[in-house]
Amino acid sequence: MCLQMNRLKYEGGNPVKLRHKAKIEKTLYVDRYLIENKEKTEKIQEQVKKLRESIKHLEVSIKEYSKFGGSENDIIQMMK
Repeated sequence: MCLQMNRLKYEGGNPVKLRHKAKIEKTLYVDRYLIENKEKTEKIQEQVKKLRESIKHLEVSIKEYSKFGGSENDIIQMMK
């Protein structure tokens, strides 16, 4: 079995090499890569994608509400 890792990420269209240590477990669970689990895996990946989008939306909403009306006053601190 061959294992490859992508050690690049892109920021602003430019590649940046990731230099953190990668921990590889002694036991790898490859169930998600089996053809028989393809449909289940795709459903889970779609759920994860939707959840990440929801998190981003919530983070933007919190940021907008915490700086209410563009002011520098933090509305959350004002309400305490």
